[in-house]
Amino acid sequence: MRKFFGILFLAGIFALTACGPSQKEQAAEQARLDSIAEVEEQVRIDSIQAAQAAARAAAAAAAAAETKQDQVQEPTRPARRGETTTTKEQEVERPARRGETKEKEEGEEESRPARRGS
Repeated sequence: MRKFFGILFLAGIFALTACGPSQKEQAAEQARLDSIAEVEEQVRIDSIQAAQAAARAAAAAAAAAETKQDQVQEPTRPARRGETTTTKEQEVERPARRGETKEKEEGEEESRPARRGS
């Protein structure tokens, strides 16, 4: 009885290994997986291209809106009496007040304070 179960066990092992996928089936499965991977890669590339095109279109629209806004400027009203308008170019340097420090420019040396008292 023991020999019979041993032989039956070996026959079962051989039957299971013989029923596995053949080389043709493995090749067909690999080809199917490769085609799926190729399609997924193409979808990814198409998605990237679509996103880049949308970004370019948005940038072009923003640039067009900016140039249109630059062309249409609000008219400036004339200055009223007593109003002063200064810009950086028109700004005049005023003398430093007591306790106020003047920023040093390049090449300027720091001056020593004058002595007071005796």
